[in-house]
Amino acid sequence: MTATALGVTATLEDSGQSVVNPATANISMTVDGASVSPLNITKADKITTIQWSSPTFLPSNRTLAVGVSFTDSQGAQIADTRSAIVAAYFALSEDLWTAPGTGNSAQPGFRARVHQVDQPGSNSLVNRTHRAEQQLAGIIGPNVADLSTAVGGQFEMNLVNWNQDYASAEIGNFQTASTPSRPDDPIPGIPGLGSKLDDSIAAEVITYIEFPTAGLYTMGVNSDDGFKVTATDTPPANNLALVVTGAASAAGSYHAISGPATTSKPFTAGVSGRLVYMDPNEGCDAPVNAAALNGAIAFVDRGTCEFSAKILNAKNAGAIAVVVVNNRDELNAEGIFPIEMGVGAAGYQDIPAVMISMPDGDKIKTAIASGLNASITPDLTPAVGEFVTADAARRTARSVCSCRRPASTRSVACGTKGTAVPTSSGSA
Repeated sequence: MTATALGVTATLEDSGQSVVNPATANISMTVDGASVSPLNITKADKITTIQWSSPTFLPSNRTLAVGVSFTDSQGAQIADTRSAIVAAYFALSEDLWTAPGTGNSAQPGFRARVHQVDQPGSNSLVNRTHRAEQQLAGIIGPNVADLSTAVGGQFEMNLVNWNQDYASAEIGNFQTASTPSRPDDPIPGIPGLGSKLDDSIAAEVITYIEFPTAGLYTMGVNSDDGFKVTATDTPPANNLALVVTGAASAAGSYHAISGPATTSKPFTAGVSGRLVYMDPNEGCDAPVNAAALNGAIAFVDRGTCEFSAKILNAKNAGAIAVVVVNNRDELNAEGIFPIEMGVGAAGYQDIPAVMISMPDGDKIKTAIASGLNASITPDLTPAVGEFVTADAARRTARSVCSCRRPASTRSVACGTKGTAVPTSSGSA
């Protein structure tokens, strides 16, 4: 059984003497106990396919009870009910519409904004979409990409088939030998002007898609690892960044990397509260200032014990989130960038956590005793498609266009190489 917004499909396979003849099998279908019709019934070899088209879109992710009954060639009456989950999709908001005629089919293409941060050590920026969006928002550092050929800070192109290592070897499904030929291209602006020529990159590619009619449209992106394609006209300003308010010496937005889902609770909503420095500062023991931490965002230093132990001690004190400060300074061979916090012996902790750099943490510490507030907010814009890392499951989605006007699309992604699909973008 399969289900989409458009309807339900069931298949029957002949077995031995039990054969389905669509002309005589008296096939019927129910969905959630109600009889549905008309049915489109076809047979190829031993497979009978039964399709029902819903008069309205079925709800996204809805679990349906689909029943099928028929009579086989032996006269046996067979009935079975199984579950089918409607493939995920979302409706495009009419807020995204543009005036009819805005699109110009004679000028197809994309505009790309490429950003590179100079890398002070061996560790590059973590390959995550929220990092790319923080970088594009200017939170992490100045742009050292080579913008000498950009127009107004953006590169215009008709095809996105980028490979940051294009000079050494072509990769991916689209190459010179493809039909039609799609040679790999360098990421525009890369190599950059910093100390690391082809790393710590983020990019945003913008285009418009004009949907001819309202309906269900499937988008596709080909990428070797992280990307995110969204339908929106407003980029997130602080996707999972640590935003501090209070004393002017510490206020601002800081680059933060959220803990992986195996270590800490993913951010499904924004978190706001007082920022309280744990005592002891490394959080390896039960804090003596537990009362102050209750209902607050815990601020704790990296070092001595595992991340899971720190997060657990903060959680047990009643903290609502944890900010871990990296302990690598500018002279460390690894560099200052925050890392993804691995899970330790204490295991997964049901509380969200992020890491920030040591220089950012030191700046905050100068005023934390004066009373600071902080917030960490995820970007909840629905993704048309997303693929987080090379070892994560690819997630695709369908989008429903609920209006007859063009919709703006925007994408931010990390790690995209060798792609020849519109509205994908890359960081490394």
